[in-house]
Amino acid sequence: RKCTALELLQQEQEQGYIITFCSALDELLGGGVPIAKVTEICGAPGVGKTQLCMQLSVDVQIPECFGGLDGEAVYIDTEGTFMVDRLVDITDACVHHCRLIAESQQIGRA
Repeated sequence: RKCTALELLQQEQEQGYIITFCSALDELLGGGVPIAKVTEICGAPGVGKTQLCMQLSVDVQIPECFGGLDGEAVYIDTEGTFMVDRLVDITDACVHHCRLIAESQQIGRA
């Protein structure tokens, strides 16, 4: 089926974004890192590219009730430097953040 440019634009706008929990970065990216697109992350060594990718691999799995996509991630490390301990730290922080959101929502309902 052929699509008009407007239909393609609407389909693109309906795609979700991976939130980063960094409001300035999410705003700069128009809502987060877009899904179903290739996003190039580049920079000098030590600026946080790996950190950001690990964070995104956790953030994409955040349940929809917390503003996430409830998605899945595959992290491919081509250099053999994957840091499991760092990923656990990021995951723990994300879970803690989601708990705080849930608690604040419960307080707001009381």
